[in-house]
Amino acid sequence: MLPFSSHDIFLQKGSARWVRTGTDPDGNCFFHAYAYSVEPNTFRELHPEQRKQRVMTIKKYIADHMTFDDVYDLIHPDAFEKLATLVNQQLLPLPPPDLTNQPPLSLRQYIDLIYKTHPMLHENENFYKKIHPMLQHYYESITYYIREDGSWMYDALFPILMKKLHINIIMISHATGKKITHYPQHNCTHHIYMYHLSNHYESIGLYQDNVMNRVFEKDEF
Repeated sequence: MLPFSSHDIFLQKGSARWVRTGTDPDGNCFFHAYAYSVEPNTFRELHPEQRKQRVMTIKKYIADHMTFDDVYDLIHPDAFEKLATLVNQQLLPLPPPDLTNQPPLSLRQYIDLIYKTHPMLHENENFYKKIHPMLQHYYESITYYIREDGSWMYDALFPILMKKLHINIIMISHATGKKITHYPQHNCTHHIYMYHLSNHYESIGLYQDNVMNRVFEKDEF
């Protein structure tokens, strides 16, 4: 366990201090950090290969429980740009909707905007028939990615991960020592903290009176 330096402590309660725990460098650090937090008395004692098996089980669980709607509602700017280009090719000769001053959109929001821009498409199923295989492929690629060993987690997937794991995850920036506030929160009763270092994640706990607490009530702190 590595203590935060004084400028990295974002909260101190009495004699308690926040500490972070290194995770196995096998590309699945997000899930190691999650397991360290919710299974602290068992996961830490496992052999590295056993920990690897455990996080792969968690990843498989998430992938198996993801739905088409989960991915359809995903706001992933990098993937959106590529997919919107493909969708627009199927939209021709109609022009794509104007995205000026639009916030980042999910595929569902973008396609809804297309129908709003071109209402006549509601009466013609050909457009959706053309893009549906593309949407299905995107769904399958996301579930495959999550299931894959060593797949790094990125911001766009966090809402799905929190939803499937039934817990809020609060990220603390390595650079600032502060909460990263742009991650959406779900209506869960508990939350955990993670330490965010670029593409690496570690679990965080509150250490006091020789006890480490890593899972917190929703309204605690």
